[in-house]
Amino acid sequence: MREIIKECRLLAAKYGVKVYFKPLSGPIAGYCNFEDGIITINSHLISRQEILSTFFHEYFHWHCYQKGLWKNYHDCEDAAKKMKTALKAERHIDRLAEMEMYKYDKRLRFLGSYKDSDNKDANKFLSDYYSNSEPNPA
Repeated sequence: MREIIKECRLLAAKYGVKVYFKPLSGPIAGYCNFEDGIITINSHLISRQEILSTFFHEYFHWHCYQKGLWKNYHDCEDAAKKMKTALKAERHIDRLAEMEMYKYDKRLRFLGSYKDSDNKDANKFLSDYYSNSEPNPA
């Protein structure tokens, strides 16, 4: 596990973000503080595949925020408005993360949290999440 954390921290430095590991509740794999470029990954994740998938997904939230993409999702305080673009934004971020992870290590398959999920299930998760005052689920 220590090797995976070290690898992830080296990646974070390369990509210009910081990464921390801590226990997160529920099915949350990680989240990103967009303004500060701080990625938090659930310390309960144990596989390299899970951790790197989460890192790349969260990194692309930060990247998109920095580029001004998905403002209705990343900047919006209104949960109803946010939900209109949430699933589309998450799936776009999954695609970017999947491509980058493939470039990084072709042996690993990206574990997308949204790309393979049913629309109804994914929207319910996002809706439930945004009805609570938790960190970003991205």
